[in-house]
Amino acid sequence: MIRILHPWYLLLLLAIPVVWRQAKRVRVLGRGRKKLALVLRAFVLLLFILALAEIELLGRGESLTVFFVIDRSSSIPPEEQEFSLAYAQDRLLEIPEKDRAGIIFFGKDAAIQENPGENVKLFEYQTIINPEGSDVEGAIGLAMAAFPEGMQKRIVLLTDGNQTRGNAELAAQRVKANGIDLRVLPLRYTYTQDAMVEDVILPSHIREKEPFSTKIIVNAQEAGPARLRLYQNDVVVADQEVELQPGKNAYTIPRSLEQGGYYKFEASIEAEKDNRPSNNRSQSFTIVKGTPKVLLLDSETQEAAYLAAALLQEGIEAILQPPEALPDNLNEFQYYDSILLSNVPASDISKSQQDMLELAVRDLGIGLVMIGGPDSFGAGGYLGTPVEKALPVTMDIKQRRVIPSGALALIMHSCEIPQGNYWAQEISLAALDVLSRNDYFGFLRYSNMEQESWLVPMKKAGDKRDIRQVILSAKGRDIGDMPSFDATMQMAYEALKKLDANMKHLVILSDGDPARPTEQFIKDIHKDGISISTVCIAPHNQTDVDVMKYMAELGGGNAYHVQNNKELPKIFTKEASIIRRNLINEEQFTPVLSRPSEVIQGFGEGFPMLDGYVVTGPKPEAETVLITHKEDPLLAHWRYGLGKTVAFTSDAKRRWAGKWLGWEGYAKFWSQIVRWTLRSNQQENFEVQTKLDGDQVHVVVDAMTENGEFLNELSFTAGTVDPGVKSSPFKMRQTQPGRYEGTFPAREPGSYLVSMAYEDADGEEQGNLTTGISVPFSPEHTTTRQNDLLLKRLAEIFGKSLLTADDNVFSHDSEATGEVEPLWPILIGLAIFLFFLDIAVRRVFFDMPQLHRFYEKVWAWLTYPFTRQPIPIGPATQELGHLMQAKARATQTIDAQDEQKESFLHRLDEVKQEDIEELEKSITRDRETPIWHEAKKEEPPPKFADEEEDSYTSALFKAKSRVTDRLKDQRK
Repeated sequence: MIRILHPWYLLLLLAIPVVWRQAKRVRVLGRGRKKLALVLRAFVLLLFILALAEIELLGRGESLTVFFVIDRSSSIPPEEQEFSLAYAQDRLLEIPEKDRAGIIFFGKDAAIQENPGENVKLFEYQTIINPEGSDVEGAIGLAMAAFPEGMQKRIVLLTDGNQTRGNAELAAQRVKANGIDLRVLPLRYTYTQDAMVEDVILPSHIREKEPFSTKIIVNAQEAGPARLRLYQNDVVVADQEVELQPGKNAYTIPRSLEQGGYYKFEASIEAEKDNRPSNNRSQSFTIVKGTPKVLLLDSETQEAAYLAAALLQEGIEAILQPPEALPDNLNEFQYYDSILLSNVPASDISKSQQDMLELAVRDLGIGLVMIGGPDSFGAGGYLGTPVEKALPVTMDIKQRRVIPSGALALIMHSCEIPQGNYWAQEISLAALDVLSRNDYFGFLRYSNMEQESWLVPMKKAGDKRDIRQVILSAKGRDIGDMPSFDATMQMAYEALKKLDANMKHLVILSDGDPARPTEQFIKDIHKDGISISTVCIAPHNQTDVDVMKYMAELGGGNAYHVQNNKELPKIFTKEASIIRRNLINEEQFTPVLSRPSEVIQGFGEGFPMLDGYVVTGPKPEAETVLITHKEDPLLAHWRYGLGKTVAFTSDAKRRWAGKWLGWEGYAKFWSQIVRWTLRSNQQENFEVQTKLDGDQVHVVVDAMTENGEFLNELSFTAGTVDPGVKSSPFKMRQTQPGRYEGTFPAREPGSYLVSMAYEDADGEEQGNLTTGISVPFSPEHTTTRQNDLLLKRLAEIFGKSLLTADDNVFSHDSEATGEVEPLWPILIGLAIFLFFLDIAVRRVFFDMPQLHRFYEKVWAWLTYPFTRQPIPIGPATQELGHLMQAKARATQTIDAQDEQKESFLHRLDEVKQEDIEELEKSITRDRETPIWHEAKKEEPPPKFADEEEDSYTSALFKAKSRVTDRLKDQRK
């Protein structure tokens, strides 16, 4: 059987007659050679065209491989999943000899449970796949790739035909094109008592106190009573009994919201006979426009109250909270238009919160202001964090010639706690992240192999990659049970004492069980400018806790008794920040304006003095508006993604800004900064819609001017944040006048936040749009029965009916092929051979008789061992025979000439002496007077310049010739 992969290339065969006709016009070759050349050239072209079409030779393998591809998505009821398992187990017991079987499970993704084999067993579902989706195309593709070569191939697909991604029909067509058989066994079911909340519809943006309606769509399979509830920010705001009717039911609940912010609404339905609760809830949200809200975080709430009051005086509602109040859910960030961090250390904000804060600024357009203090910027441990990435200043100081440095030594005795080696790595890396490249870092421990020793010798942190690798490569035996604190503390003391660092700090993690050091030793360490903090974890008794606390008190550091291991990275981040205190400059100075800015317009009289700041470095793209007396940034701002951020490296409280608190421009200064960072208001003449289509969200923006005219040629920068707090951009394109559309995938249940910034045709920024959509559950939970249409279509592609549980799937009755042999290499090779043969026919002359004689000689040579007939000897060609005959005639002529020469010499010997004398006399006369008959001859050709006039030899031959002539005359 032959298969052509690219049949369209066969249209090139129409070029062969054209080439034949053009080649016939060539008149140089003879008739026979011309026909042969034309035939060869046509065959070369034919072979090349067949090679381009990729012709394959399909053969039927003797053995059969069957892949059972089983649907395990959430839409399949438990009883059907049990049937699939039992069916596969039964069929595996029927594998014929030399045949093979394999198993693939699929849902949202696909995985191989068992590779093809002759003795495959299936006991239970062992492969882990995501059931919240159905990718039939992906599962079929995996089976195609996993088939062994040289065998017949068959896929047995067990599915309900409901797919949430991919195209099963295209996959089936590819299967057929590759000579693989596909059989479909339907998984049939019907949910008869299902009640599902399809959607919660409400405006994406509303004003404060504006009435609006919340519309809830419930799809029921059967009629019956149910309870409908509506939640607003997880609080029940409506609870009512309803009577469901078969089909879609719409319920409207009026609402109004008093304050601006972000509001989440969730509807739920509880029907009496509903046995499928996974689709009984749906969510949506709205954003209420109102007075801009700012979240002001400060651990010293009394000190920060002055700033909050100043902002409120200027019409900005600042909600003053401790750092712990920072939202840990991205949706809650939407409640605020800007966030102020006033002297908040990085250790008070978790890594996930920092990630969400950076993302909220970049992708949601929320503003960010960081205000300095002893625990802020680099001194607060923000070096290398996501927050630093969003700010217009850097904590990695490079612009100064003399850069202050610190030194941190860690002593780890973590073997007493569960996963001690893991926590030692986590907390040491957390501390390392806080340090700059110019700070020193060292890691001490007691090793079972090396006793007290350095895992990381004290050295500059540099780019930190080498140190990270050493820490992460530490094994369990590298951190053992320390018998005493003395040795490791002595090693840390000696290393720190030698360093030229502004701040030196030692942190000890232990259960307090090792032998305690002497009081005088600890005092000596502290006396040399080295502070000691202790972290007690998993102590054996209260005495161990007291020992650790006593060491910290003598060392001038902090003491911690940790009950939860997850607090350890936060503590070590805080402790590592202590050596960054060298970044604090508490000299009095007057702010200097470095460049004008819209952020601080109207302060021509200047600014009061400040008593300190945190040293930072400027970022090239940022605008540094105010600088200190040492030209370090004081006030800088920039745009970060869709949001705006500001850094003020001094504080807004008594410690450094005491003279500012009584300054009449204090409220105006901070209100202008905060107002500049506020998120842009939603344009009222823009309508944004989102719609879920399968696992894709379709976004539509209708843009109009205040006069009702279409806004065209807008450029959108759009992005979405998924439930996993992962940001992804997507494109918006204009499809109609004033309409812009785009799509993005929504493959996980949860809320998707959408933010779009738009510019006009001249590239000038116009504003931001914010919306979102909630995907309460996977589309798998929206199906109520199998997809019969798709199942039948898959079977029709192969001209077969749907399988039943009793059909034999190992029968060798299909037209599917096993072995596939591509023919294009052979065709290319043959075409190249014929091409060179065509050149030989046109360029090389062949004598047919000569070829015939050569063939006879070769045949005689090949058959000699069998016939024993002598190989013909003689001229191999007619030309050689002619040459030999010519040679014989030439030999006869030479022999005759030799006989004449001998006769002449014999007669010459008979010449008398008198004749010789007369000959000499005649030679003399010849030199004087020419002979009469020679005088009449034509003049000889001119002589060359170097040729002699005559020679004795030539004269002698002439005389001899005359004598010979006379002798002939006498004989006559």
